[in-house]
Amino acid sequence: MPTKEKENSAIKGGRKPIPVPEPDLTPAELIRRAIDMRELIRDDQDAADERGCPSQEVQDAFVKNGFYRILQPRMFGGYEFDYTTFFRVMMEVARGNPGTGWCLALGASHAAVVAAHWPNKRKPKCLAMTVISSRRTGSACRCRAKK
Repeated sequence: MPTKEKENSAIKGGRKPIPVPEPDLTPAELIRRAIDMRELIRDDQDAADERGCPSQEVQDAFVKNGFYRILQPRMFGGYEFDYTTFFRVMMEVARGNPGTGWCLALGASHAAVVAAHWPNKRKPKCLAMTVISSRRTGSACRCRAKK
């Protein structure tokens, strides 16, 4: 978890943090939300396998439940939780449908990859684009209509 000192240094550096939607959200609550989604994910399984991606309803639930913000830095509106929490949530989703779990894990991991590999001066722009992209699409897995 980030400290107040980190958040203050970001503000001093000229960057204002993006507000976190649920500041009191806990890892245990995220895992519970993933478990609670299992029935919805299983109901969508056959259609998701046919489409090659989860339904828009499932994607919207992932966004609403905060799954794309697990590893995202707090400064950029994420929860900045640890990888244990991330993997626990992904495993619970995958218990509903492994393909849906794979799509979520792929899309939700981008913020951590950017945060780990881009130079500090580029992170604000890259992470802001990641935030905007995940809000618009909900995932890196996009459906292609079968002909």
